[in-house]
Amino acid sequence: MVENEVIADLSDIRLLIFDLLDGQKITNESVKKLLFCIDSKMDKYRDKEVVINGKS
Repeated sequence: MVENEVIADLSDIRLLIFDLLDGQKITNESVKKLLFCIDSKMDKYRDKEVVINGKS
């Protein structure tokens, strides 16, 4: 995994949070969407070495 891929995934999560907050109403469904997004991103990195700024 490379740094750009990690940053892109974190950006996806960040954008989802802003989309959820745009309506200024956080619901259980919104939280479920957010958690699903985070879980799917985390699954990509399980058991893999991630190198950021030359450090793993």
